[in-house]
Amino acid sequence: MNRQVTGCLAVIALVMFGVAAHAQEWPTKPVKMIVPLPAGTAPDITMRLMGDRLSKLWGQQVVVENRPGASGAIGMQAVARAAADGYTFVFSSAFVFTLTPHLMKTPGFDLDRDFVPVARVAGTPMLLAANPQFAANNLSDVIQLAKSQADKINVSNPQYASIPHLFVEMLNQQTGIRLYNVPFSGTTPAMTAAINGDVQLVVDGIAPLLPYVRSGRLKAIAMAAPQPLAGLDGIPLANATIPGFNIMGWFGILARKGTSDVVIQRVNADVNKALAVPEITDRLREIGTYPMPGTVKEFAAFLGEERSRWAKAVKDAGIEAQ
Repeated sequence: MNRQVTGCLAVIALVMFGVAAHAQEWPTKPVKMIVPLPAGTAPDITMRLMGDRLSKLWGQQVVVENRPGASGAIGMQAVARAAADGYTFVFSSAFVFTLTPHLMKTPGFDLDRDFVPVARVAGTPMLLAANPQFAANNLSDVIQLAKSQADKINVSNPQYASIPHLFVEMLNQQTGIRLYNVPFSGTTPAMTAAINGDVQLVVDGIAPLLPYVRSGRLKAIAMAAPQPLAGLDGIPLANATIPGFNIMGWFGILARKGTSDVVIQRVNADVNKALAVPEITDRLREIGTYPMPGTVKEFAAFLGEERSRWAKAVKDAGIEAQ
């Protein structure tokens, strides 16, 4: 073997040794997960639950830091400015990753330029629910009623241009009906409006609505999940009435672009391990959230599809960036 080949092999061996050593060494200090949403929200609760398990796997504390504001842009900007050293990540909802860039003219971050996908974590299907006195009991009933009462059925949602808001717009477009969208400034007032009968329907992720459905203060009309989910078997699927009508809110982790692929793969693998722990899956299920594990490559493909889907939804709804 000549000296050139021997030298190349030596270099390769050193690189592989360095990669392996880096994988074993990381993390050597606390890992920060920035949640660009308020404390107590579904993403915050989910990340804190996951953080406890990841802290045990890593032997280092996972620090959850809430940076809410500007539809998640403030937290995203913080991660975009952070060092790409594998110690700062963003954990957020689909809304921030897929809609905020289209709702702000200058969001202060660029998903392609600043971030790389790490792991898809969990999802919560959108749920259409009604005041118990509302005449319709399922999605087919709602469509038929809306056709006979155009523009007279109101649907509350927690935020203008949110996934729940666009759920109604997409429902209108695909069925030819006209439900009237009523955006509120949060989940609680949107739910309260339906419970009090100020509006007939409310749409949001299933997590906040589920306790009120179980208590009888709201009735479930349709869940936009692709298949029945454990513990939610009695709730009709929207796609049984409108084929392909599946709308999930979801949570995922992104890293600063330039972060070591070794670290990204390690975080992905350990997130998947955590999502296989019954204690975690049971707790997530209690709040209407379901694990969505997968590889980095699968999450990257999924994220691309979701970004395209919601960009089209925003355009079709005529929503302009502010």
